[in-house]
Amino acid sequence: MVTRGSVYWVVLDKRRPCVVVSSPEVLGVDIWQTHVVPLTSNLDRAGLAGNVLLESTVTGLPKDSVAVPLGL
Repeated sequence: MVTRGSVYWVVLDKRRPCVVVSSPEVLGVDIWQTHVVPLTSNLDRAGLAGNVLLESTVTGLPKDSVAVPLGL
């Protein structure tokens, strides 16, 4: 089952990790849909408004990442 905060590989502009941000209520609906935020390993983007630095120990990815909710 897809859970909020989990990281999945998704094909967007290219194959990249994304973190699930949908609430459990949305994820529990029979019509499957979810909202994800793409991640980048470009740590220079961490300082931009709205972006969030995620350490590899949290995501399970080999590198630290930045969640970029407003687009890559």
